Amino acid sequence: MNNKVAYCFSANRICHHDDYFLLLSKYISIKNIKSKKKKIAILLSKKKVVFLDIDSLDLIFFPIIMLRSLWGGKGLAISVRTEYLLEERTFKEFIFHRRRLIYIKSMVKRILFYLIRKKSSTNIVSIHKGHKQSKKLKKYVNSFIYDPQLWDLAILNLAKVKPIELRKTTFQINEKTILVAGRFDKQRSKFELLEYLSSKPRENFIIAGKIDDSDMDILREYANCLLINRYVSNEELMYLYDVVGNVYCFYSNDRPSGFFGRALQFNKNVIVRKNRFLHKMFNNYKNLIPIVNLSELNSVEFNSIENNSGNSLFDDSEEFKNMLEQL
Repeated sequence: MNNKVAYCFSANRICHHDDYFLLLSKYISIKNIKSKKKKIAILLSKKKVVFLDIDSLDLIFFPIIMLRSLWGGKGLAISVRTEYLLEERTFKEFIFHRRRLIYIKSMVKRILFYLIRKKSSTNIVSIHKGHKQSKKLKKYVNSFIYDPQLWDLAILNLAKVKPIELRKTTFQINEKTILVAGRFDKQRSKFELLEYLSSKPRENFIIAGKIDDSDMDILREYANCLLINRYVSNEELMYLYDVVGNVYCFYSNDRPSGFFGRALQFNKNVIVRKNRFLHKMFNNYKNLIPIVNLSELNSVEFNSIENNSGNSLFDDSEEFKNMLEQL
């Protein structure tokens, strides 16, 4: 890529886009743009654009994305939810089942992705490399890479900062401690975890992320839980990944996860749902703990691991660099 500044289109909220922008800034000269007005002005120029929300809000720019090839405006779009293009229903299911809107949105997005891939000067890269449906997805994207959050830490070189909640506590952190990172919600199977905690398990848990008041009332009763009820910075997460032995990714949805990817990079034991996406996609990772029910943790012998040994199984940093150089 030449020395001209590129522009990153990200969502106007705290999310994985900020991590992706930080990674992009390690490779190229780039500015982060969140304002819709500024985005439109940039799109109407020849300036190079990296789209981080092409699965959602960036698609409102579809007409301009298609026209940009007329005046030489190049782009790279990173799709993190590409699998949603493959929502399928029979006609009977479409008529009688709920969530019809999801199917319609999926159908519309397939058309838009296909046209962008075939007829525009913007390339779409999916983070679903190795996905079981990748052959079907090839129709809608130009290329695949592994999720950057499976390999980005060596490049980002983030500091480790001890959360204030851990500075004045006698809470014991050891190789059996389990980190539950991110917002404590249904996606993290919170009801199953609350039920498991009510059985007074042997493991200690650090729950780090925003927690609803009603759940806080319950969790405060458990001496084996340390609660960090707020947004947790990347630097604080680096510290937590470093000191725990295990990371909880027993999710209810079949999707990639940045918390999972970071756990692999720290070479931690990772708890996942058996025979679901994370288990099937990453079953060659030696420290995976696939279970059907959380009660199975009672009989799990957690592996002893080497902290910070890193993991290069899914390193696509060079491929990512090449994509940016071609932008």
